[in-house]
Amino acid sequence: MNKTGRSSLAAAYIGKTGQQPMVPNGNRGSVGGGALEFLLQEVISRIQPSQDDREKRSRMITKIKMVLTDLEPLKGASIKPFGSFVSDLYTRCGDLDISIELAANGQQSLEVGKNKKRKLLNNIKQVLILRGVARPRSVQLIPSARVPLLIFEDSESQISCDISINNGSGLFKSKFLYWICQIDTRFRELVYLIKHWAKAHNINDPKSGTLNSFSLSLLVIFHLQKQSPPILPPIKDIYDGDIASDLAGGKGTNEMEVENRCLRNVEKFKLQAFSNQNKSSVSDLFISFFALYASAADKWLNGLTVCTFTGKWGNTSSREYRIAKKYAIVIEDPFDHTENCARSVTESTLKIISDELLGTNQLLQRLPMLSNMDSLHQILFGSPHETPRPYILPSQETILNTSRRIEDDTNRGRFMQASQRSYNPPVQRNQPTFAARSVDSLSATFSQGSLDERSMTGQPKIVSTSSSIYRHQAQPSSYGAIHNFPQQHYPSERMQPTPAVQFMPAVPNRQTWKPKNRSQGI
Repeated sequence: MNKTGRSSLAAAYIGKTGQQPMVPNGNRGSVGGGALEFLLQEVISRIQPSQDDREKRSRMITKIKMVLTDLEPLKGASIKPFGSFVSDLYTRCGDLDISIELAANGQQSLEVGKNKKRKLLNNIKQVLILRGVARPRSVQLIPSARVPLLIFEDSESQISCDISINNGSGLFKSKFLYWICQIDTRFRELVYLIKHWAKAHNINDPKSGTLNSFSLSLLVIFHLQKQSPPILPPIKDIYDGDIASDLAGGKGTNEMEVENRCLRNVEKFKLQAFSNQNKSSVSDLFISFFALYASAADKWLNGLTVCTFTGKWGNTSSREYRIAKKYAIVIEDPFDHTENCARSVTESTLKIISDELLGTNQLLQRLPMLSNMDSLHQILFGSPHETPRPYILPSQETILNTSRRIEDDTNRGRFMQASQRSYNPPVQRNQPTFAARSVDSLSATFSQGSLDERSMTGQPKIVSTSSSIYRHQAQPSSYGAIHNFPQQHYPSERMQPTPAVQFMPAVPNRQTWKPKNRSQGI
């Protein structure tokens, strides 16, 4: 997504002219009554993992254990999964998180420096490639991260995996989210939907300055705590101590005491049927989630904070606030009150997140006016017929090869300038034109829309620049109907067909020009 603070697609769908746009008629019925609930349950059934998905990840963990336990530096270490796989919040296309817990004198070491972690991860990287566990082009070491990471894609299952060293806090957080799932199943279903929505709108990627999955889970917990009557209790009612300091004493007795105390309180809430007092459906909670955070969209920069520990809104000016740095948005870590789980969000990306929340809220408030569930599915979650693939960061080798290709293309262009020749290939009808490839750069020029793919007549269409998924996934049959904005909103000179682009041939014509001395280069 282009981080220019443009409005969300849902807001664009409602119409920049103030009128409700027409939605293509379909055969699945209108949106209203229990139709949204049916749609959301259909989405959940499509993205939730099957038994085969669980078995693939289990085999992957076993394979990694067999390979890494042979390494001398990892003798006695334990290899443990954590994250969404342990908390049972993972989806079919979700990645796998693994923590390697090092051992020292029979006890697990808590203090390992970053330099040692980087060296170990580099050794693990080489072993995984040599043993054929990881696809070589997918492997990437991120040593500068707050927690150094090794990211790779499994050569057999094609599942993305993140390996870290001594990530004890991540292990406990995963267990805690699993215990929350036991209190009420609606929490798991709502996390599925919110994460799927956030990925579709490109705001679930901390590497690009948006929200991580743990922050989204905390937003769902806080939303369920704010219901009347509440569906989930405050975290302090499950464990009222300082979990971070209690766990810092060691991995032995203290951790067992913390876990047993949490489990006793979770079991108490289950026996009391705490959440049964609220009968809201998943669709009701989905709508009220966006209503809650859309109302807070303009208050984040003024110090508003999300505090799941108390189950109440907080503020950076309060005495209880213990986070030292200043952030665009604060989602307090309930296990370490000095940490912000949304620390990667900047002011510019917060504007994007707020726009998506506001736009989706506006759309959901007008559900009775919509006439087709397929179109609603596409706006909320992307194409219903497309299964998303996990994103793998490019390796250093891929980046280097790309840089070399760009340099080679530049050199070929200089050859052609010397030979004073040009080449204009015929424009193919079904291929993306220059305007389509340059839509991101043009979006900064237009405040309401941009040029995108050409029609068969050669005239460009006007589409919203609000979300990248709809530029690339929308079908031609519904694309124009959803984004049917009036052309007079844009300068007339921008509506002219883009002239043909001059492309350089792949190889210079050796008959017309030859370098006098090849050793001199360009």
